[in-house]
Amino acid sequence: MSGFGRIVSTVSVESPLLASEETAASIRSGADRAEIRIDAFADPVNASSLTGLAGKLPLVFSGNRVSLAPGEEIILREASSRGAWIDIPFEEGRPLPAWVDRNRTVLSCHRRLESFSELRSLFSSMKESARIVKIVCPVRDIGEAAGFTEWTRELDSAGSLIAFPSGIESGPARLIALASGSAAVYAASPGSPPAAEGQMKLGELMRFDPVGITGDTSFYGLLGHPLEFSLSPGLWNSWFRRLGMNSRFLLFPSSSPEAALEAFSMWSVPGFGVTAPFKEKIMGRLDSICNTAKRCGAVNTVKSDGGKLLGANTDVYGIRRSLSGINKGLRVLILGSGGAARAALSVMKNSHRALLSARSPEKGRRTADEFGAVFVEWGRKHEGVYDMVINATSCGADGKEMPWERDRRLGAKVLFEMVTRGERTPLERKAEKEGLSVIPGATMLAHQARLQFRMLTGVKPPKE
Repeated sequence: MSGFGRIVSTVSVESPLLASEETAASIRSGADRAEIRIDAFADPVNASSLTGLAGKLPLVFSGNRVSLAPGEEIILREASSRGAWIDIPFEEGRPLPAWVDRNRTVLSCHRRLESFSELRSLFSSMKESARIVKIVCPVRDIGEAAGFTEWTRELDSAGSLIAFPSGIESGPARLIALASGSAAVYAASPGSPPAAEGQMKLGELMRFDPVGITGDTSFYGLLGHPLEFSLSPGLWNSWFRRLGMNSRFLLFPSSSPEAALEAFSMWSVPGFGVTAPFKEKIMGRLDSICNTAKRCGAVNTVKSDGGKLLGANTDVYGIRRSLSGINKGLRVLILGSGGAARAALSVMKNSHRALLSARSPEKGRRTADEFGAVFVEWGRKHEGVYDMVINATSCGADGKEMPWERDRRLGAKVLFEMVTRGERTPLERKAEKEGLSVIPGATMLAHQARLQFRMLTGVKPPKE
């Protein structure tokens, strides 16, 4: 698809001045081409001044996704005459206007497809009218997203097809689509909102080195919900780059582990990490589980081996390494009752006096009893005195919430924060203000991720 480019940045702002700035910022940030959305303007006429950029920057102009809206055709025609690409919606049985330059036109269709035969028929109908065909299929979950990318892999498109799913769980599939035959991927420009559900921002997309994705690229990832604050992709992908491995680590947000496992099977994912809320739920869907994971009742690592799914837990190792300099026999309060809390209880069981507090009293008591810990009511946790508090909840990942009353002191000497994000969590800031020593979540992440990387890839990660 020479001449169009692989990375397209969608500009969806209402001001011509802002659109011009967004277009330039997109190209500086690594996009091969910027897509100016005429339908982002209240009045399409306001987009006409941007056609003058066609000779200066690589552009594609697009508008309404169903049919040409009044006023759009004039701007598209002018943009085409100035050398820009244009995106025209496909309308069954309606030929393109005579002025359309087939060699600089993307013919697009945004509709749900139910089968490969429907996709193949649609592609066959579209490809005679334009040099590039773009098919975007709305999907309901990650399983359907994977199914669509596998359909596109079967098409004989010869580089003339841009195809990816859209939908709330379609984000990783848009990148995997590059390995499945799509000639390009779209991302929102630095200052534009996503043009559709699942669309990444350009800066986020570029961190995955989309240009280097090929049909031989292998994909690892993290399953959970939500995932937008995870630091794992940056860590893993830096290791892949330094080792020269044609692999990517993606985030797979999903509300359904069943749909995710279906997708991973279709994509031949060799292994993946698991985080909240699936560390316990995933266990019943695995073929075998290591002893460490059995003891703590949670899995955070799954490897595919000959079609069998093997579960392990590297959180336990990460916690042990993070606490290697801490004396034994401490009075430790663990917040939470999910997989991370269970891993912490497993480590604390024989070396510390463990207490557990959780918002759900039923689950909290059950978990505490299982590991021989003392249960503390969530509303009374601040009444105790502890040597260490461990936050094993996901609270704080958004940078706003805190699993502790803001007007109550932590009453401890050390905080072990398991939540990882690009900056300190509210609980970390509170602990530092009160004079506690803080073990940040990044410490545990680094330790457990190194073991997880070795387990899933068979390769030792580079030394930091």
